[in-house]
Amino acid sequence: MQSPFFNRKLRYMLKLNRLQLIFLCLLVLVYLLPNHGSAFLPDRRGAQSSTESSWYILPAPYSLPEVGTGFIVAGLYNNIAGSHSDALLAATTGDIDVTIAGFLDNHLIDDTLVLDVVSGTIHQMVATAYNGRGMETDPKDYNLLVTGEGKANGAQLNLRYTERRFQLNCVTGGGHVS
Repeated sequence: MQSPFFNRKLRYMLKLNRLQLIFLCLLVLVYLLPNHGSAFLPDRRGAQSSTESSWYILPAPYSLPEVGTGFIVAGLYNNIAGSHSDALLAATTGDIDVTIAGFLDNHLIDDTLVLDVVSGTIHQMVATAYNGRGMETDPKDYNLLVTGEGKANGAQLNLRYTERRFQLNCVTGGGHVS
């Protein structure tokens, strides 16, 4: 059994804690009320369409199993003459002979309607196609797919709203390989 003195002291501490809690709540409320009306959250999203020019050139040898070896050169020029438009050109030599060109990020309506156009030509390509898969298949059971001239074209129309938070895309393309 606890002494009456201890019960009185405990009751006093509980009252003090309640008063402290009420005081703390009032202090927080007084602190938050003036800030509530003028709350400012920093916008961490940067500009969605930069116009700062840049370029990139990538020369690289390649060696792909079952396809072949060669050399690729790719170049990209971003934001041509301070616009949003980008130019892309890539070409390969060796066992694969492909050329790709593209004109990307063309703003028909600034930051709202954007057009991308890409075209590619396959001059020569040999690829290995296996007839089966797995451990039980014969490693010599394959076909060599040899392509001649081939062309492919594609375009993408991108409709953007509310800083790219909502987008609609329309993609089309076609081509042939002989």
